[in-house]
Amino acid sequence: MIRFLDTDSICYQQDFPESIVVAQNKQWQPILNWVREEYGLDIKVSQGITYVQQDDEVKGKLREIVSDMTDIELAGKFCWLL
Repeated sequence: MIRFLDTDSICYQQDFPESIVVAQNKQWQPILNWVREEYGLDIKVSQGITYVQQDDEVKGKLREIVSDMTDIELAGKFCWLL
């Protein structure tokens, strides 16, 4: 998870066409909101393909969160995102 955080599709959003913006807001924004509310992680998002690097603090906190979970806990916690 940590290795792919800087390049995950959710971090690279588009501001056109409107249909893509609507789909991103419907599918991705709830995930970003949940991560922020549940874990206090502010995942950076870029418009287009401009590289975005997540803060080391965010990566470290995410590493702590997932390393404390068993595989079953991790799958159960995040399966609703699919």
